[in-house]
Amino acid sequence: MTKSYKTSELALSDRSAMPDKARQLRPVKAKAAVPLINGRFLKGPIPLNWLTAAAKLPGKTLEVSCAIWFLVAVNKSQCVKLSNKLLKEFGVDRYAKNRALQRLEERGLITLVQKTGCSPEISVLECIDDG
Repeated sequence: MTKSYKTSELALSDRSAMPDKARQLRPVKAKAAVPLINGRFLKGPIPLNWLTAAAKLPGKTLEVSCAIWFLVAVNKSQCVKLSNKLLKEFGVDRYAKNRALQRLEERGLITLVQKTGCSPEISVLECIDDG
């Protein structure tokens, strides 16, 4: 007849009773596949051809593009209003913002509706590759 044991009877209550090698071995905690993010973040998917087209434009255009895509994700809409307050966090002043928006519009990445004294209304367009 075999004796049955309870796992609580088999557990070591004191690690000092363990051999030195066994004390050094500790269970490895599995790392999360995606690191935890504190605060706001840029969410995709962002079309890479759109982003690379914007990155090739001069000045603060890439920073403005990131701010636009941030708002697209937050608002869950391709049409967003871009404030100077948000762009200040990206290190972009209102003059650089206007130049960058003009470049993005000329490149065909956005359409732009500007009213005096208001944040511009931006619609993100699909990027057509030049080949």
